[in-house]
Amino acid sequence: MVFVKHEISENQPCTQIFYAMFVRGYAKDSSKLEKVTKVLKEKSAETPFGIYTNEFSSTQSGQDLSVVYFFDDFAWLGKDQKLKEKFDEVHGSGSFDSFAQEWMEITNGASQELWIYNQSLSGIGPQVTTSTED
Repeated sequence: MVFVKHEISENQPCTQIFYAMFVRGYAKDSSKLEKVTKVLKEKSAETPFGIYTNEFSSTQSGQDLSVVYFFDDFAWLGKDQKLKEKFDEVHGSGSFDSFAQEWMEITNGASQELWIYNQSLSGIGPQVTTSTED
């Protein structure tokens, strides 16, 4: 095993990853994800993100779904993203509370990771290219 000391510096490409594990039978229900996607596209267009689903079945990994945010400054993690307020603006007053309750009913748990780009161990670089599909 190789251990590499890696200093974290400001303005370093990073990725925050949120994983969710769905209750059996709900993994292919994209209606909840479509609501979140609409909010992020309309109210946080400046923040690159991706939503990925795991096409391989697993009852143990806890990674049925991944929401990935890309950022260059750790201060982003400490900023209130005001998701609840933005969600209610897009979907109507009180809609976030209903969404949160439904989300808790269809998931068995979640976890988060913070990934930091390490150029000395990587290939072509941390470039992220985004496109919009409608």
